[in-house]
Amino acid sequence: MADLKEIAEALLSTTTVSFAATGQTILYTVPTGKTCIVTKAIVVAGADAVESDITIGVTGTWDNWLGANGIGGADLALDELDAAGEYTIITPVTDTATTVGSVSVLTRYTAGEVIKVDVTVAGGGATNTIHLFGFLIDA
Repeated sequence: MADLKEIAEALLSTTTVSFAATGQTILYTVPTGKTCIVTKAIVVAGADAVESDITIGVTGTWDNWLGANGIGGADLALDELDAAGEYTIITPVTDTATTVGSVSVLTRYTAGEVIKVDVTVAGGGATNTIHLFGFLIDA
């Protein structure tokens, strides 16, 4: 039987991420022989996120899915997450710079690439959760 991640959008990973300090946390590593298409990320606050900002992606600046080089065109400010349990769903359609009829062009990730979240502005708690969703196709 085929792995659900290869025939439908599925949960790729669930990761605890600290917003208390800047830095990167690994969300998912693309398996050998596969290509990964990330479809959304759900950020669940463990406490008030205060003024924390994040990006998501691979290589160098970690922002080619969400951030300056991905959807939104800038780091995502999480200051509206004011209490434990509040969450936001990040998808390509949340790109506020995109006008009706235009398309968000995103990157497919290849085998071995490591998708990370980068906390670029710290200030929140240490027990936040990011659920990464997407699907895998043969490379």
